[in-house]
Amino acid sequence: MAVCWMAVMLALFLWTPDTVDSFTLNTLAIIENRIVGTYGTRGMFSVAACMTNPDARGQNLNNILNDVITTDLRDNVRNSYNANEVYTGGRVVAAKVSATDHAEFRVLNNLSLLTGCNANDFLFFYVYAAPCVERCLSNGHEASILTRITAIRRFGSYAVVFSRTFVANSGFTNTVPERTQGLLRLGGSVGLGNIYRCEKIGRLVTCQSCSNGGNVADYCVAD
Repeated sequence: MAVCWMAVMLALFLWTPDTVDSFTLNTLAIIENRIVGTYGTRGMFSVAACMTNPDARGQNLNNILNDVITTDLRDNVRNSYNANEVYTGGRVVAAKVSATDHAEFRVLNNLSLLTGCNANDFLFFYVYAAPCVERCLSNGHEASILTRITAIRRFGSYAVVFSRTFVANSGFTNTVPERTQGLLRLGGSVGLGNIYRCEKIGRLVTCQSCSNGGNVADYCVAD
């Protein structure tokens, strides 16, 4: 674990204006590595975790993340996954996909139940695969997240993060133009500059912004 943590710490990224506030992409990669590494599971899942803003003066990122994972224990979250329930705790809401609802939809419906957050916190909102275009990112579907996800704007800063493009169980996947339009609609709700794709390649987590000069970055819609 120490080797993996060091590897992430050593991953270097150039700062760009497309980072959340003045966070570096390296900071986001470390957050993704710890939160997803702690609460991740097989298949489709989503996790929202609020934490002290790592950009605040005098804050230590390792201490901030330790506060999250000691407040909301991994085993408690896993027990909720196994029972097909939504986990709600002090700093974490997490869920797997259910028979009727997508994981991110379930998390957003319970985001207000977080008890240990305040308006100055940073919210890390993660979904394993990018929200699907026809349902989650639709303007008209009853299970759309486009309105629900605006609730994250009550936090001082936030990032919406995914790792993979969406592929249905049937094997269906959207075209690149369809994915692009979906992310643009999501950007209309949370700001395109607050959407990121983070992937673990070997032992390194790398993150890139989905905003490229106001357009959707190719990396975020590629297979």
